[in-house]
Amino acid sequence: MQDTVDRLINSYHQKLTVRLENAPLFGQVADLYYQLGKFDEALSACKQALQLQSNLASAVLILKKLQALGKIQITTDLVTPNSSLKNWISIDAESVRDYPDGINQIYRGELNLMLIKKVFSEAEIFNAKTRIEKKNHEGLAHHRFGEILGFSRLQPGFNKETFFKESLPFREELNQIFGIDFEARIEKILTKISGGRNVEIPAENPNGVYIPATVRIFHPNKVDILPVHTDNEHFEMHQVSCAHLNQIAKLQDSLSYLIVIEKPEKGGELVLYDLLWEQTPQTLKEQFDTAVRARHLEQLNKKYLAPNPGDMVIFNAGRIWHKVSDIQGKKNRITVGGFMSISKDNEKVFYWE
Repeated sequence: MQDTVDRLINSYHQKLTVRLENAPLFGQVADLYYQLGKFDEALSACKQALQLQSNLASAVLILKKLQALGKIQITTDLVTPNSSLKNWISIDAESVRDYPDGINQIYRGELNLMLIKKVFSEAEIFNAKTRIEKKNHEGLAHHRFGEILGFSRLQPGFNKETFFKESLPFREELNQIFGIDFEARIEKILTKISGGRNVEIPAENPNGVYIPATVRIFHPNKVDILPVHTDNEHFEMHQVSCAHLNQIAKLQDSLSYLIVIEKPEKGGELVLYDLLWEQTPQTLKEQFDTAVRARHLEQLNKKYLAPNPGDMVIFNAGRIWHKVSDIQGKKNRITVGGFMSISKDNEKVFYWE
């Protein structure tokens, strides 16, 4: 009878998806394993639960029971995040002035992430979502995760001449989508945390201005929609298209920003892994977009972030391994955003896509 119960629990555990809302279920699995005396399996389920919700009472209780029995030695890394998952700040848009040099603090590793709430209003986000959906694939580039509105220097087949020719019309289109001056809103927020630096979009010349962002539409029910990566490796792979950026900006360890336009029914969280680029073994760096890398990184502590529509996230995407979790349901995950960097002369903050 117990063998049958073991098989049922193991089967359930293997099928249980690692998502934020499933943290209590992992805690229940840990308790079931504990009751069966399967302490290694209980510890594993506890780790998964606490990676999703670091203070989950049921998982913490099981860990304490295991420790009391002398079955395991509890270390703090089972319960609390480590280096790349500490120092997160969640504030409203009016309070960002409390971190006047916030961008540089993220660069230096003093902060890892800023979640700035309600940068765009509900009405602005609703209008943007409605206008994007009305495009009905017009002007959208297909991608493994869905579609992109706009054009990035990191996309295959990047053509600088076409990029600059289409830059101004696309910047105007962003304003039409949001019904406001998109760049003015972004710069209003970033200026407050820029350390007194000017905030601007990079330009090679008056007719060669970058774009501030792209819109990304992640479709549901796709597998491995945006695999775990760092932006450092992407910039290394696209040195030709990013040559000008390398001349003017601190591109290594640069930041990313995104604003949520539509939140999916399930999944779609920004998943950040407790490992920095400079701590990563070279052999793992060379496993670009492979199952070998994914298996290794999935063993690490992780944190799941699910911002609400209108919220902005800024984090050190150059250094911190990250991905977007798989999406389920009928709703897309729609975001707008790009990259961010301090200029090499330390006088400006650039943002672009």
